[in-house]
Amino acid sequence: MKAVGSWCWMRPSPRFSKRAGLTLLELLVALALMALIGAGIAGAMGIGIRVFERAQVLDAGQIEQTHRRQLRRFLMEALPPTRITPFPNAFRGGTDTLSFVTLAEAPFALDAAALQVTVTAGLGPTTMVITAIDDQGRVMATWEAPLAEGAVTIRYLGETEEWRTDWEGQPQLPRLLDISISGSVEWPPLTVAPRLR
Repeated sequence: MKAVGSWCWMRPSPRFSKRAGLTLLELLVALALMALIGAGIAGAMGIGIRVFERAQVLDAGQIEQTHRRQLRRFLMEALPPTRITPFPNAFRGGTDTLSFVTLAEAPFALDAAALQVTVTAGLGPTTMVITAIDDQGRVMATWEAPLAEGAVTIRYLGETEEWRTDWEGQPQLPRLLDISISGSVEWPPLTVAPRLR
């Protein structure tokens, strides 16, 4: 290195040459490859987002199926009328209505002592009304859930091994319940055996 005035003259380092760096062609090829990779990732993300959105949307049939499963679980854990509780716990039913109390846990009613479940079929859709009850029998909250569109028939199997169309004033739970739904979508009958406690 030679200093001339205030200038320093440096020789180019042997590591660098005039041909060091990328050519325009190499740069364009790299950009094209990055664009292809970006388009592939964007397409995959778009498909992933669409799959996620579809998984989040339940159609009416799936919602009804979920409510039927919940009803089955509630019925399996129905309280017998002979169990002593601070709230009424009669099990009553007819051909198109059903009412009972269950101690089954529900994620939407964590503080409830019990749930009063009522199934009614009228002129409109068959619905399940769930009422959360506290220890004194007071209503905490109420929810309504669709079970099915169409006619509902409920039957009860008692100790006499004969199907009945009503269950009023009985001192015990029925051995089996059969809930048949006929309508635009044919559902298989929902047959449940309440657990005797």
